[in-house]
Amino acid sequence: MRRGHKDEGGSWMDTYGDMVTLLLCFFVLLYAISAVDQTKWANLVKSLNPAAIETIEEEIKDGAEKETVQEVVVPDDFEELYESLKSEVERNQMLEEITVKKGTGFTFISFKNNLCFDGNSYILRDEVKTVLDDFCSILGKYESEIGQIQVLGHTAEVTPGENNILNDRFLSSNRAASVLVYMQEKDIFAPEKLVSIGYGQYRPIADNTTPDGRASNRRVELLITKKDAVVRSLEDYYKEVY
Repeated sequence: MRRGHKDEGGSWMDTYGDMVTLLLCFFVLLYAISAVDQTKWANLVKSLNPAAIETIEEEIKDGAEKETVQEVVVPDDFEELYESLKSEVERNQMLEEITVKKGTGFTFISFKNNLCFDGNSYILRDEVKTVLDDFCSILGKYESEIGQIQVLGHTAEVTPGENNILNDRFLSSNRAASVLVYMQEKDIFAPEKLVSIGYGQYRPIADNTTPDGRASNRRVELLITKKDAVVRSLEDYYKEVY
């Protein structure tokens, strides 16, 4: 070493040490913000740039609203019930004999009479028993969401002006009761949720002067209402269905 000349051989280590320290801080910072909390990030931006905080807060608000909407949009049980029943009818190719429709807070099923009973009889046919077995299995999955199942029996006026009150009333009531009893025996539904009503010939849905019209009027219907749904008159339900 020459006299008067300082040894500078180790100065590069100071620079290298500073660089390593900065890199370490940089990677720590990257790790810290890899799962950044939006509120903490907003507070940091606010401390550095107060003018930008309104934009940050608006973005956080929009994101929260989108998440809220996504949480609210959930499958409706009654929509699933309707789709399941409709699919079952289509699978069995019974669209001509059974109609499944939906309305506000209810699902409505209509069976043509020749599927359910022979003429002037209230004994269930084997064909409809098979259908009811499948329907009860589906409805049982939503039993807790069902408020009531009404079984509605209907006949048709065969001869206009003929007094047939006794036969119509008994026949329609007995047919509705036969369907209800068969469903209740499945022990799926709370008995108090099952109601049967016989309307006789007094709720026609078609022209009763034609054979096709009378065939449409002879029917059994299931009115399945949602729990806590507003109770309405049969005419109100019919306005949505027919």
